[in-house]
Amino acid sequence: MSSVMIRSLLCSVLCCTLAGCFVFQPVDPNAKRSTAVDANRAYSEYWFNQPAVVKVESSSFDVLWDACERVARDCSFAIDRTDYRTGLLTTQPLVSKQFFEFWMHDIASLHEQTQSDLNTLRRVAHFQIRKLDDGSYVYEPKVVIERYSMAERRITNVIQYRDAFSINHSVVEDRNEEGQPVRQFYWYAERRDEAMERALADRVRGYVQAMASAK
Repeated sequence: MSSVMIRSLLCSVLCCTLAGCFVFQPVDPNAKRSTAVDANRAYSEYWFNQPAVVKVESSSFDVLWDACERVARDCSFAIDRTDYRTGLLTTQPLVSKQFFEFWMHDIASLHEQTQSDLNTLRRVAHFQIRKLDDGSYVYEPKVVIERYSMAERRITNVIQYRDAFSINHSVVEDRNEEGQPVRQFYWYAERRDEAMERALADRVRGYVQAMASAK
């Protein structure tokens, strides 16, 4: 095979590689923009108001409540607020574990662990207990993942180089070219951690069954 044919073949392969799959996908001019999302999705309350994906039932409120407190601590969550009257137990925002933090248990899947290693994420858990019409009680765990966002720091002279990776923020709020205020760093809700919710439910269910067997 001549060198001309080899170069032609390589150019053809390179063109096909660079083109990718976009050539075979029709363009929809009426498609929704990827940035057109509901702004409420950035708030944790939006995700906490969504239906639970897993439930645990018990005839005893006290057993469920004790199980929630125990499981929250076992999963490395720090309890923030306990409202015994409404059956709500919440935890403090906890920065998610890295792969080497084997002593923490706030991640329940390999996919979520990879996301935590690549990004700065934290989790907030709600343990909600409700009374059913038949007099029994149901426990519904909800865990929301929040992502950390920080604006890029402007470096215009040598002195500012040392502040590029500093954890100290001298300016909390700045303004863009239009004069609108812009937060320099903040946390925003991203999604629910359904894998962790199922893991919490399994732990609570095991505790409830153990208490029932001990009687």
